[in-house]
Parts: sequence; C-alpha cells; structure tokens
Amino acid sequence: MTDDLKGFEKRSWIVTGYLATYTGSMAIWTKVSDIIGRKHTTIASLVILLAFSIGCGCAHTINQLIILRALQGIGGAGAYALALLCIYEIAPKTKLPTYSGLMSFCLALASLIGPIIGGAFAQVSAWRWAFLINAPLCGIAIIVIFIAMPTNFGLDQHTPSFRTRASYHSFANLDLVGSVLLMAGSFLIVAVLNETNLAFSWSSGGAIALLVLTGVSWIAFFAWEWYISGIPGKDPIFPKRWLFDRPWMGILISSFVIGVPFNVVIVYVPQQAEILLDKSPLDSGIYLIGYSAVAAFAAAIVNVASSRGRIPFVYTLLVGCVVHTVGMGLLSTITTSQGFHATDIVYEAIAGAGMGVIMGVLVLSTPYVVEDRDLAIATGAVVQFRFLGGAIGLAIASNILNGRLAHHLHDVLTSHELHLFLENVKSIEHLSPHLQEQVKDIFAGSYSTQMRVMIGFAAAQILAIFLIIKRGRQLAAGKTHPGISSG
Repeated sequence: MTDDLKGFEKRSWIVTGYLATYTGSMAIWTKVSDIIGRKHTTIASLVILLAFSIGCGCAHTINQLIILRALQGIGGAGAYALALLCIYEIAPKTKLPTYSGLMSFCLALASLIGPIIGGAFAQVSAWRWAFLINAPLCGIAIIVIFIAMPTNFGLDQHTPSFRTRASYHSFANLDLVGSVLLMAGSFLIVAVLNETNLAFSWSSGGAIALLVLTGVSWIAFFAWEWYISGIPGKDPIFPKRWLFDRPWMGILISSFVIGVPFNVVIVYVPQQAEILLDKSPLDSGIYLIGYSAVAAFAAAIVNVASSRGRIPFVYTLLVGCVVHTVGMGLLSTITTSQGFHATDIVYEAIAGAGMGVIMGVLVLSTPYVVEDRDLAIATGAVVQFRFLGGAIGLAIASNILNGRLAHHLHDVLTSHELHLFLENVKSIEHLSPHLQEQVKDIFAGSYSTQMRVMIGFAAAQILAIFLIIKRGRQLAAGKTHPGISSG
C-alpha cells in the first residue's frame, strides 16, 4: 500500500490517524444514541464508515489516504461502541458473560482475519479492496439493523417523538468541546511521536511547539471536564466522579496500557516478516495466527469461566497481565533478521493468551463496575482508552523505528538510495546483498527495541490492576458495584 502510494515514511499515519479520530468521537456516538436512539445512531455511523471506506479505496496519494482514514475512524468508532452497548442492553446480567465472550471472540477473530485478508489483497496488488470490502459488509449491516432493530431501542418507554428528541436543546447538552479537545490532544501527541526523528529532531522548534500544544490540550480537556461536570443537564464525556471511582479508573488505565502493545504487535510483526524475511503480504499476515487465534479463544473462555466460577475480575486480570508480560518478553527475543522458528509461534501464543484474557475481562466488567446512568458513556470510554493507547503505542513504535533508520541508514545508503527507500521499502531489493544485510540488521534492531519498550507497558497493567482491588468482596460477574442494580 505505502509502496504503491510512495509514502513508506508516512506509514504509521494510516493507522494512527484513524485511531485518533476513533478515540475522540467514540463517547459522542454513545451520548447521541441516548438522544435519538441506538438504531438511528448505529445506521448513521455505518453510513459514514461505508462512505469513507470507499474513499480510502479510491485514494491516489498517501496524504489522501491518511485524511480519508481519519474520517473513516469517526464512523468506525460509532459502529464499534454502539455494537458493544447494544449487547450490554440486550443481554440480561445472568447471560452477559456469554454474550461478552462472543463479542470478545469476534473482535479477536477480526484481528486475526484482517491482516490475512489485507495481505491477500496486497499480494495481488489489490490493496484497495481491503477498504472497499467494507462497502457490502456495511450495507448488509445497515439493512439488517433497519429491519430488525426497534426504532426506540435503548430509549425510555415514554420518550418523546424523534423530532422533539433531535432538537437543538438536546444536542446542546453534548460535550462537543470535550470531544474536540480530546481529539486535538490525541492528534498532537501522535503527531509529535510520528514526525520527530523523521521531519525534525526532539530539540527543534517544531517538536517543542507540538509538545507544548499537546500539554495545553490535555490540561484544557481535564479542566473542561471538571468544569462541565458541575453544570446540571450537561453530559461530560469524562465525568468528574470517575476520578474518585478507584475500580473504574483501574479498568480505564488497564484498557489504555493494553492497547499499546496490542496494536504494535498487530502492525509490526507482519511488517517485520515482510521486510526481514522477504515474505509476501499474505504470508506476513499468517505470522499473526499464533497471537490472534489464541487471543480469540482465550477471550471467549475467560468470560464463560468468570461467569460459572464467579471468579473476581481482579484475579483474572492479574493472571492475564502476568502471562501477557511474559509473552511480550519472549516476543522481544524473536525480532532478528535470522527468521522465525517453531518456538516463536509458542511465544506468540503465550502473549496472545494473556491479551485475550485481559480484553475479555475488560469487556465483561464494565456493566458491573459503573453506575447504570454511566453505562452508555462508559462503554465508549473503555474502548476509547484502549484505542488511544493503541494510537500512542504505534506512534512510539514508529518514533523508535524512524529514529534508528534516520541515525543508521545515513551511514549505509547514499542520499538518493535513502530517498527511494523511504518512498518504497521494496527498493531494498535493488541494493547489493551486503547493503541489504546491513539495512535488515538496522530494521531488526529497531523491532527488538520496540518490543522491549512494550514489555514496560505490559508490566504497567499489573500496577493498574491494584486500583481495582476493593476491601471485602471483589467485583465479579453477577456481583455489582455498590449502589448499582444488577439489572
């Protein structure tokens, strides 16, 4: 894809641009659905996703693709969050672990199938269909939802007419300022990590300006959320009361830090196989099977086990985090230019098992931890934090790779060769065998450093889990947060 559009150096923006808008708009979608209903909102999000998926498939430059991907993320955020919210509302609490397990399995399975399908398209120079395939899928989903979902699903029985609900007064209570500040903060921190070591150095005026703007945006976001939480009738996307709910803050922090290594593995393990081992895009996607397949089954199994055994969430999360941290440590040992081995699949499976357990529990625990009035906004928030972590994680990984390439490739390649390489990584094939080996060693060192950094984020999950521990009875499926009805 980036080779075809001549923009390998901007590769990370294709994913992080999507994740930044995804993060900033998710909470708004769930709040809008409280006003006009789940049906209208879900269809609207799918229409946006469909339209900009087609746009991505028709992009002719790397900049066009990045912009359209960012707009696509707005629709994707609504489709994801509202699907999860609808499951919470459809399923009774006694059946929620089963439904949550199915949802977690589907999400993990999509992470497995996505790179393989995308790789298959890319292998036959049809990468545009990785986006265009969303059109018929979204179309089918829109038709099914239009026919099967009740118009007032998710609304109170005595809810007024659609015209009354969709009035200016209703939408005026939405926290649009908070969403814009969150999106700005996400974009800025991603920008400084993506562009530093590529467009400018850390000590340059551009980097310092972006860092200052990033800090201002995040301070303004939390200050605004604190202020708006005290205004009656307003719907903040991050209510002030959440800061004093220790178990819920533990869930959100866990969701954030798990998103960092998850997206890095999904994106960079296939890239590593393609660049270092000269594998095809399809074969590169297959290298993720050990990670994603085990994650899918682990997510489903842990939900069922949590329900039947009434195992407290905190204990299951702790086991998952320890396994995931060990797995990431093992993954950091396989990022070499010497190829993959059978044991590497085992390492991927260990990391995937930990990831699946954590993702499954985080999806399951939300309705048991938050108050009923916060379920819609909390559903968006827990996913929002994970994808914010994913965007920042990819930006960190990109910064590490760009930094090492910028520092070491200048000593290996001429200016012309470097320019061609940053436009099209496949230009490495035109180098001499000796130069190819040197370039691959630089890439291998970069990937190894990326995974070692991810170990730190994986370990940070363990610290976040201690926030979830309560005095007395721990939270588990079928047990609720103090003051929360069991549904």
